[in-house]
Amino acid sequence: MHAEYHSNSLGISADGWLSEYILVHENAIVHLPDCVSYVEAASLPCAAVTAWTGLSLLSPLQPGQTVLVQGTGGVALFSLQVARMFGARVLAITSSDEKAEKLKALGAESVVNYRTFPDWDREILELTHGKGVDKVIDIAGEKTIVKSAASCRIGGEIVVVGFTSGFGGGLPPIDILSRSLRVAGTAIGPRLNFEALLAAMAQHEVKPVIDRVYPFAEYREAYERLASGNHVGKIVIDVAG
Repeated sequence: MHAEYHSNSLGISADGWLSEYILVHENAIVHLPDCVSYVEAASLPCAAVTAWTGLSLLSPLQPGQTVLVQGTGGVALFSLQVARMFGARVLAITSSDEKAEKLKALGAESVVNYRTFPDWDREILELTHGKGVDKVIDIAGEKTIVKSAASCRIGGEIVVVGFTSGFGGGLPPIDILSRSLRVAGTAIGPRLNFEALLAAMAQHEVKPVIDRVYPFAEYREAYERLASGNHVGKIVIDVAG
């Protein structure tokens, strides 16, 4: 059995998952395709389902649309992978050139290093010939929400799935009104979305990005890796390892 440390975008966590055995309701169990291992499956329920839900929360994701993802955490990478499955164009921002290369290897068309280009929204606009992206999956919250809005096309969508940089942000109403933006928040999604995600992953032979797998005895190191921000993808604790 495998466990993954996570909390959802509302900051809600549940005790007891870092266990050899747990008791859950049958509705909390889904059938895994043969191509998905238990380690891979442990990475999916929170981040992957959030990405799947967020990309079609306000309107269905369409082939040819442009999606902006932020960083190399679980939700960002799953958003990239899901968007590519739908035939969307993906742009990304990240904190280093090394991470940028990893994002490109996963299918991001262009990546902006926000440390090199603090006004990264201008770079995103340039990459879209001044039009802006169709959808933004905003993960950082306070430090990104205003620039996320500036990166959107008129009538574009921002789905807020987290606040890793803080709870503020100060997005002026005029920024929303002047661009006719739609802004919504989401936390994970229903079981049906999980099942649809698994079916799509099986059809497209998409594997989740696992940063590291730690044995149970090294669970503290797993938490420290997560806190460091150096991870790319999900961190899994193998309870049986």
